[in-house]
Amino acid sequence: MSVAPRLPRVRASELLGRGWLNTGGRMITLAELRGKVLLLDFWTLPAV
Repeated sequence: MSVAPRLPRVRASELLGRGWLNTGGRMITLAELRGKVLLLDFWTLPAV
């Protein structure tokens, strides 16, 4: 039985900007979100 190679760990980049929903306009950092459940919903409207 072969063991799968370990991939290098990659750090997520910081969330930049103040336009995040329900933050009251304050900056948030990934450190503040550590250990919490976070739902990221990526969506777009296609060009018509």
